[in-house]
Amino acid sequence: AGGEISEGAIDDSIRHAITKMASLHLTSTEPYRRRVIAMGEEPDRVINTGSIGVYNLMHEQLMSREELEASIGFSLPPGSLLVTYHPATLDNGDVAEKCRMMLDALDRFPKSKVLITYPNNDASGRVIIDCIEKYAARNPGRVKVIPSLGKIRYLSALRCVDAVVGNSSSGIIEVPS
Repeated sequence: AGGEISEGAIDDSIRHAITKMASLHLTSTEPYRRRVIAMGEEPDRVINTGSIGVYNLMHEQLMSREELEASIGFSLPPGSLLVTYHPATLDNGDVAEKCRMMLDALDRFPKSKVLITYPNNDASGRVIIDCIEKYAARNPGRVKVIPSLGKIRYLSALRCVDAVVGNSSSGIIEVPS
């Protein structure tokens, strides 16, 4: 992910540090390639390969709806939603309140089945996990929480839902593809 920018997260400083330590750079877009070069890296060692997430989406053997539903023990009929909400590590706001607001918005779609994954392991992730677990407990049969779908089940789920909700970068990269 060299050259990319993450709004509201500490990822940028870590990503840029890794970029400076690396000797070969594979970027997902040409603007990201130019950004890595602007950081002082040798142009012939910075290659725009495209998004690995999109490559995976197009080249992995994904599960059928039936296989996915059996794997997670939850049906995903038309109108289903996939939700992932991560803490914004540079945001000083109330994480629990922001998570509750997102979950309250899901209540506007009472007929939609909702599959929720845990956030990443950033600070305040535990607050979000508690919030979504309580939401699922109040919505049995309608909401299923799975800590991690893994790559194949997550990409397969994208084909089975009508919308993706939350703030995961997959909503920018894999979902449109």
